[in-house]
Formats: sequence, C-alpha cells, structure tokens
Amino acid sequence: SSHFAFKGKAGGLAAEMRKGAKDFRDGNEKATSAKELLQSAEGALKGGGSDSRAAGSAAEAAALFKDLGDARSSAQALRVLAQLRLLAGDPEKALQSADEALDLFLMMHPRAPEEAQAASCAVEALLQLGQPEAALRTARDAREAFQEAGMRGGEALMLESLASVHAAVGNAAFAERLARRALRIHAAEPRDAEGEKRVLRAIAALRLARGAAGSGDAGAAGNSGIAAPESAFAAAGDVRAAAEALYGLADAHAAAGRGAEVLAEAKALGDRCRQSHDVLAEGISLLAAAAAHIGLDAPREGMQAAREAAELFENQDDVHWWACALAMVARAYSEKGQASMVQQYARNAARKFAAAGKRSAAEVSARLLLAHSLLTGPPAQRRPEEAANEAEAALVIARELGDRTTQVTALGAITQARSASAQYEDALKAANRALLLLDEGDIEGRAQLLLHCADVNLVLRRYDDALGPAFEMVDLAKKDGDAVFVDLAEQMLQKIERCQSA
Repeated sequence: SSHFAFKGKAGGLAAEMRKGAKDFRDGNEKATSAKELLQSAEGALKGGGSDSRAAGSAAEAAALFKDLGDARSSAQALRVLAQLRLLAGDPEKALQSADEALDLFLMMHPRAPEEAQAASCAVEALLQLGQPEAALRTARDAREAFQEAGMRGGEALMLESLASVHAAVGNAAFAERLARRALRIHAAEPRDAEGEKRVLRAIAALRLARGAAGSGDAGAAGNSGIAAPESAFAAAGDVRAAAEALYGLADAHAAAGRGAEVLAEAKALGDRCRQSHDVLAEGISLLAAAAAHIGLDAPREGMQAAREAAELFENQDDVHWWACALAMVARAYSEKGQASMVQQYARNAARKFAAAGKRSAAEVSARLLLAHSLLTGPPAQRRPEEAANEAEAALVIARELGDRTTQVTALGAITQARSASAQYEDALKAANRALLLLDEGDIEGRAQLLLHCADVNLVLRRYDDALGPAFEMVDLAKKDGDAVFVDLAEQMLQKIERCQSA
C-alpha cells in the first residue's frame, strides 16, 4: 500500500509540475502578447494618430499586464490608452484611463517618469470637459509631488500643463511665464531638446494669442522676426525646427496682418537653411512663404513658392512634405477659382498623404479643398458623392487630431454634399453634429448651419421642424445686431409660415 501511496503522491507531484510548466508557458505567452500589443499602441501614438484598434490594443495590454501582476507595465498601457483616447476626441474615457494609470503609478517607488505624461493627459482631458478648476488642482498637485521627488522633467511637464490651464481661462501672460519656467528646466542639464521645442511652440502660440508676436518682450527668445521662438530655433542652429514652427504658425500670423513679416522671416530662414545644406528645412520655409503669399492675396507667388518646395521634397523623396507642398499648390489654385486644377493637385496630395501614413492638418486641408471644389466648381465638375467621401475622410483625420474647428468645417461640407445628393436625412444629421461642436462665439457659422437645417426641413415638408432652427436664427440675429442677418432670419420665418398656410 505504501508503494501505491508513493506512486499516487508522485503522480500528483508530476501533475503539479506539468501544471506549473503550463502556467509558466501561458504566462510567458501572455507577457509577450501584452508587450506586442503595447508596442503597437505606442507606435500608433507616436505616429500622431488614433483609431479604435490602437486603443483596443492598449486596453488589452493593460488587462494582460494586470493579470500578470505587472503594475508598472499596466500603468504604462493605461497611460498610452489615455493619450490615444484624448487624440480620438473622447476626453471622458481618456480621463478614466489616466486616473487608473495614476493610481498605479502612485504605488511605485521610485516614481516612473511616465507618471507625468499620465497627469498631463488628465489635465488636458479635464480642460476639454470644461473643468478648468479640477485641471488646475490636478496640475498643481502633480507638480508639487514631482518637485518633492526631485523629478525635474515631471515638474517641467506639469508647468506646461499649468500654462495650458491658464491659457484656457484667458490668462495668457501668466501662462507664458509658467511656460518659460518649464523652458528653463528643459534647457538645463540633462537637456530635453524635444521639451524645449514643444514649449517654444507653445510660447509662440501664446504670444500670437496676446497679439504680442515680435513685440520684443524682455526674456523672449529673440527680439527680431515675427515671433521669438522661430528666431530662437534658428539662432540655436536648429533650422528644421524653426522652419516647422514658422510653417505651423504662418496662417495665423498672416490672418493677424503679419504676412509680410512671415515672408521676411521665411527668406532669412531659407538663407540659413541653404548655408547649413538642410534641403528639407529650406522646402518647409518655402511652404511658410507660400502660405503668407496666399494670405496676402498673392496666389501666383504662393503657387511659385509651393512648386519650388514640391521639387525640393520630391528630390529628397520625402513623400509627406511633398504632399504638403502639393496641397499648398491646390490651395493657391482655389484662391484663383480654378476648380479643375484644385482637384488635380488635391487628389495627388491626398494619395501621397495616404502613402506617407502620417496624419496632419495639411491632409485635412487638401481633402476639404477637394470637397469644396467638387461642390462649387462648374456644374460639369460637380460630384457631390465624391465630395461627401472626401469630407468624411477629412472628418476622421480631424477627429484623430483633436481639431474641433476643422471637424465643424468637415461636417459643414458633408451637409452640403448630402443635400446636393438629395440625401436630406444625412445632411440634417451632419448639420446637427456640427452645431453641437461649434464654438458658441461663431455666430456666422451657427447661422449658416441653422439656415441649412431650416431649408432641408422645408424641402422635406417638415414645416414644424423647420420652425425651431428658424426661431433660433432670429434670436441669434437680434443678439448679433446685424440688420442683414435679422432680415435673412425673418425671411426664413415668413417662408415657413407661407408653406404652413399653403
């Protein structure tokens, strides 16, 4: 009996060993799978885009790491998930993921550098949710924690977040001071070059918002040129970053009446680029000049600069920037009212953007230009179905980039395209979505959308439904005090009343 007892024990031990080996293999497979999922999600995040698959990968990775008892990796995955959700325009879920990540990060000793990214994401989500006070508390608490822990990088990132909060509530001057504190930390050893660039761009935007670009404020990164950051980059020898910053802000500067200054800065920067043999930077500075020319109602000169840039990018085999240049050519043709040429260049740009695989505002612009030309060109060139498809594609990208204003523009184009195709229900849906996203201060945009809603309901003979947007138009017109607007709104009401009584 003892023999059988031993045999039974040995059999049980063997079974336990087999189970242990299986668990070990399963654990290894699970860990490998989790790492691959997280790498995939991080790749999507670095690419500047977000889709449901990337978010799904991050969420699955977080769950797998949690099952494995790897709190640090689970926190990393949740942090990536939060950032992806923020990019996808879902601040509520982003905040939830960021909070979960922060709960895990708080248990770690020493603290992980990525904790600051999760905190920054939480602050941004709170801002997007219209909770600036909560955002301020979160940023302040995190900054103090990072200060105590001696985490200078985390402190700098929280200073950036604090600057964002103050900028959001209209305190741009104080926001800039906070940003400069962050800049000093990034510039200290060990230097964070990416952090420096990010903050300098933020300062440029703040100065632009204050109408102080190029005002020569004490402590600014430079006293010449249209905006200190661009000049600072060039002075530091980073002409590529300077060119990208100038290109990114060229339209805003031109709209603020500083197009000539953009041209001067672009010319000086182009000279620096040629001296340093940075062909890509030279091309980007040409794009900034092209945008300024177009803003100054000189599309011919803008087109010439954009074509020169396109040639440089083509020679360098840089597909993304080549697409940006082609989109700029399309924009110049749009200013000249040449719909067929807009379509030719915008389509070419869209194909190249797709090939490059990098989402950008320039791609959105190209697709919306194409949609507009397909709706407003000569009758023989109008293709509302294709216009709707292009506008839908632009909407997806704008959503990934978190650009609410461009989402509204895209939805407006979809509304027009669906109406032109007699798809009135879809047109109404798009218009109503746009109204939800529209900034309260955009009275003209709201009026156009309300007018369209009323018109579509009239076409559908839904006279009662047409009254709602019409009455809102009247109220809006009276508040705005524009006599033409008031007259237009009242005409719409009269039109509805005539239809009702007919």
